[in-house]
Amino acid sequence: MTEPDLETDLFDFDRYLERVGLSRDELGQFAPQSHALLHLLMWAQATRIPWENLSNVDPVRRRVLHPSSEAGVHEAEHDVPAKLRTSIAPNDVYHKLVVRRRGGYCYEHNLLLARALRDVGFAVALVAARGVNRGVISDAELGFPLNASTHLVLVATTADGARFLVDDGFVWAGAPRTPLRLAHAEEINDPDTHEVFRLVRAPARPAAQPGFELWGHYARTSDAAGRVEKRGNGAGTGWFLQYKPSPDASEFWDMFHFDETDETTITDCLTGAWYASSSPYHKQPHMRLAAIMTAKGRTALVNDLLTVREGGRVVSERTLTTEHEVETVLREVFGIA
Repeated sequence: MTEPDLETDLFDFDRYLERVGLSRDELGQFAPQSHALLHLLMWAQATRIPWENLSNVDPVRRRVLHPSSEAGVHEAEHDVPAKLRTSIAPNDVYHKLVVRRRGGYCYEHNLLLARALRDVGFAVALVAARGVNRGVISDAELGFPLNASTHLVLVATTADGARFLVDDGFVWAGAPRTPLRLAHAEEINDPDTHEVFRLVRAPARPAAQPGFELWGHYARTSDAAGRVEKRGNGAGTGWFLQYKPSPDASEFWDMFHFDETDETTITDCLTGAWYASSSPYHKQPHMRLAAIMTAKGRTALVNDLLTVREGGRVVSERTLTTEHEVETVLREVFGIA
């Protein structure tokens, strides 16, 4: 197998369509730059190309997360070798996900999807996003802190001028299963899983760390509990993606925040991609992860735990006990040889 050429755009749209199980005839059944066509391509990629980080995980070595001691910092800094960084160069992404039939994480997935959408005429913007850090207890009035910009989403424009959040790189839970129109508090109830999604217009507010105010703002935060009425009924810059597993769930959860007016570049993405794929201080390089959308939900492998979710709930869990089992699941469930 030849290595990717760095000088020429190698993207082959027909080969991409074969990879995601589509044909030009199928695309021709949909109006150009329509929401239906946008959904078709997003959904085909999400169900045929898995989310996975296997290129930047070394499962043999013990991982150290957020060490506080000097010795721990030294160990962590040598724990994720530079050689394990995942490239987001366009031809490397195409070669890995399409030619080698592997999967990828958010930067790889959404860069590839953006390339395919532009091939059929969509205007697509790359936009950086910040995940909501619910692992940190925060002041109820300030809301939850947001992580650094380590996620990439797309904003695509349809023929009628409507703009949509498109994201194939957030498969774990709360991932939108269709393009979401940029409209304040417009709820989308998925007919297959009954999960509910919406976008809420609101800024991410900067906040200082208590006791360290003179050092400046520590992080941006969401509003407390993520309630629509506390967000000014759509005023402000940026959007929170919100999710709940069923219509009768008590409240929405903030998943991530993005500002569609702040278009990023591939060069800008390099920092977030490096941090997400190889930093000793990010959780992702310390876990073996794979996930894929299914007709009824999503299936995920986290280290050795295989979880199947359908209808917004867990229907089965199984711990894989041998590397042979892991390899079999990666091949048969996720299509990764």
